Amino acid sequence: MSYADHVGFRCGTCYEYPVYDVVECQQLKLRERPLVAMECSVIDERYMGLGVGKEAFDEFQRLKTTCQQFKGDFTLLWHNYRFVDPTETEFYKTVVGRPR
Repeated sequence: MSYADHVGFRCGTCYEYPVYDVVECQQLKLRERPLVAMECSVIDERYMGLGVGKEAFDEFQRLKTTCQQFKGDFTLLWHNYRFVDPTETEFYKTVVGRPR
């Protein structure tokens, strides 16, 4: 669950939590891991429009640092169609901290 036009803590947390069935009024044997960031929210012009430069990197780092401070999970959705562009592939590696 997230907003496409902005990254952040839509569920108000960076911890997984149990899912509740409101129709059956019972907790399910399912855990929700809230999405903190989606690459297109940061990169795409129609959303935050930060591209693949320092400003975008800093935004991802800010979110990762916040999650680390609270010993939570930084859950990132990066769509596979982004790996067609070598520049975006390298940016992904930088964001997730993998060597080039």
